[in-house]
Amino acid sequence: MYGYEAKDLNDPCVKAADDSNLIGATLLLPGNNFIDVMPILAKVPAWVPGAKSVRAAAEVKKLTEKMKTIPMQQLEKKMVSKFRDRHLISPMTSLY
Repeated sequence: MYGYEAKDLNDPCVKAADDSNLIGATLLLPGNNFIDVMPILAKVPAWVPGAKSVRAAAEVKKLTEKMKTIPMQQLEKKMVSKFRDRHLISPMTSLY
């Protein structure tokens, strides 16, 4: 995605995606959380004792955002470096 190539399985983007899937899968299991029984419990603040599902969902959201921003940041760095190399004066400076 965006020209991002993961170097190995310990790559930060791959790690974030894997962790997000592992945590998210536990939330989707039937009967694993009380939100399935009482959907209003999804609105409970994360600091409330027993709000394990709410904290897990917040962690999945954070990991998903990290997974999306890592390739985008790398693309921005590539674009800036290519733009810096291709400015108007660079061909002229190589003549002198």
